Amino acid sequence: MTIKYSQFHTLIDLRGSMEKAGVIRLFFKTLGKNNNDKQQIYIATDMSKISFLPTGEMEAARSKSTKNNPKGKAIFRTCMPLDWLNSDGSRCTAPSTKLIFYPQYPEVRISGFLEKCELAPNELLSRAHRGKETGRILFLGVTHDGRVLAHAVAPESSIAKEIRKTSFPITHGVLKEILINEAVDSRQLLLSELARIHRMGWVDGVKLTREGMESYDKKNSIGYTLEAHLGILPNGNAKPDFHGWEVKGTTIKDFGRKMSLKVSVLTGSPTAGLIREIGWREFVMRYGYRNNEKPPGRIDFNGVHRYGIQQNK
Repeated sequence: MTIKYSQFHTLIDLRGSMEKAGVIRLFFKTLGKNNNDKQQIYIATDMSKISFLPTGEMEAARSKSTKNNPKGKAIFRTCMPLDWLNSDGSRCTAPSTKLIFYPQYPEVRISGFLEKCELAPNELLSRAHRGKETGRILFLGVTHDGRVLAHAVAPESSIAKEIRKTSFPITHGVLKEILINEAVDSRQLLLSELARIHRMGWVDGVKLTREGMESYDKKNSIGYTLEAHLGILPNGNAKPDFHGWEVKGTTIKDFGRKMSLKVSVLTGSPTAGLIREIGWREFVMRYGYRNNEKPPGRIDFNGVHRYGIQQNK
């Protein structure tokens, strides 16, 4: 007997079933008229924005389209292990699901998500049926064992109405995140992600680029590797890296030794305050100290500052 696709009635039911099935992070996108099996589903400008989605190896291929790509330049494809989740908890694998990166736009789209899967929501996502309606919602849940559970609901569904009335502040490009546990805050989310990375065991040094992760084995690879697995693209932005938290990585030579490493968490160039009001020279003259080990007349303002301890200098 063929099992037909059925939708959940409430967001609580959907989230609960996702969690029961092993989902640790849940995302959704409100679909537009060009999001269907023929035109594919756009989810990001580059792979770095969706590094939390499990995928296979990225492979280059020649594009058959000549739109914005007259010379048939390369596109990049990777498989994505995706299962459609029914409201009764049953699942069906969509083995042809792929992520395709089109550098000429640039765009990352999901393709092949309806092929060879009887349980897939063909009615909602097929262009021949309701695949051009706006307001449909696609949910993507990432499981602890590296799969994606998907579910789609119609624009008139109670879940879609609930989504439209609710604010979801955590966004990843066009994807919005629904916290599996409503009590989870940004600190818990960071700790959860660090725990996930820890469970991976030893990993090779990598650096996240707009085309995905690439091998990186230089001295500063520890920081780039940690950022890559958190989905952070290297940048010169002084703002915190991950949902308001500054992430630092460093190396140690011996696990048995007590760590006494100095980790900088503040910029050395203040953007406001007295030092900006009176200038660097006046500030150092007023609050610095005479350095007897240097040429006569030299005044310094430096030293290691630790939380809760006044610097004697």
